[in-house]
Amino acid sequence: MDVALVMTRRRAMWSLLAICGTDSMAYAVVLPIVPFAVKAAGGSFLATAAVFAAFSLCQLWAAPLLGRISGSLGRKPVLVGSQIGSLAGFLLLAVAGSWPVMLLARAVDGATAGNMAVVLATVCDLEEPERRVANFAAINTASAAGLLVGLGICALLAGTSFSGVALVATAICAFSIGVCAVAAFPPPKGGVEHVLLRTYFRRRGAPGRTAGALVAVQVAFGATAATLPAFLHYSVGVSVRVAVGAMAGALVVGGAIAQLVARSCGDAVAVRGGCVLIAAGAAGLGLAGVHVPQGLVLAVGGAVALATGLILGVSGATALLGRSLSGADPGVPMGLSQSAASIGQLLGPAVGFALMAFSPPALCVLIGVAAAVAVLVLGTPQASEAAVTP
Repeated sequence: MDVALVMTRRRAMWSLLAICGTDSMAYAVVLPIVPFAVKAAGGSFLATAAVFAAFSLCQLWAAPLLGRISGSLGRKPVLVGSQIGSLAGFLLLAVAGSWPVMLLARAVDGATAGNMAVVLATVCDLEEPERRVANFAAINTASAAGLLVGLGICALLAGTSFSGVALVATAICAFSIGVCAVAAFPPPKGGVEHVLLRTYFRRRGAPGRTAGALVAVQVAFGATAATLPAFLHYSVGVSVRVAVGAMAGALVVGGAIAQLVARSCGDAVAVRGGCVLIAAGAAGLGLAGVHVPQGLVLAVGGAVALATGLILGVSGATALLGRSLSGADPGVPMGLSQSAASIGQLLGPAVGFALMAFSPPALCVLIGVAAAVAVLVLGTPQASEAAVTP
């Protein structure tokens, strides 16, 4: 392969990793403090739930549309536009004096949230289908790392004003826009941008199964990301600092392992292997939660297996989804992938915390069941291969 082309792809990939990391960081800096800000502004817990749901619900329908538009307008303009929408949302949070304005801010951010869809579509432009899983794993790892750094910054700023925290998130978002502005991305590979989304969901067979499997894995991801530190603290008995550190370490180690594994296996194998690791990790955490001997070892091993499986499963299902619409621009299935993540962000934490209140080990059962559902929905290996047959 031409050396200049390889270097161009590497620079573009590093730019995408930086964008994903900083976007997740800005998100994590401000979001944990939003419930307190809503309460201080006179809002109820129901208002807090509405503020949180506004982003995911708006993203649910906006991401596929923005992904599709990026096929005709170009990835970079749509990505910059999405980031400007996030910037506007953070600025609105900074000046919000009432919870309805906070609701509006999250809705604005969600309605322009095509960031990840466009990033994943750009990865499809950069790489051939058989090489995408490893790059998707790198993207997911960068997002997770940014999320953890953002949570650390949030913890440091928690005693300051909400407006100040929102302005810090705004500054991080502005930096991300600058990275995107100077980055060089290849032109879209092209395809049929006007494929109707409802047509995709009505298709029988493998494509619909792939989307369903991705939703199931994203529910497991959402439940784990929201509840794992609390589970380690309350059920395993480690300190909050150790719990957060364990989650950070598991994501870093798991992301590295997932990238290595993804380079040597196919998309469907990555999904199934990831789901096996998810189930094994959930079982290890569940046993640690009921205080069996060597519980701490089981908790650490379970967390690493769970993180590896989640990153591998999401990356493999995303790659499989990207190949399922052979005639469409990659922005269409990548937008659907981001919508699946939105569903996971809505259902995973809500059900996860509800089960934590009922019985913490039940959380591990939920994660294991979600992994099993993903495998069952995906179907047989032959059916999975049909998803990528032109």
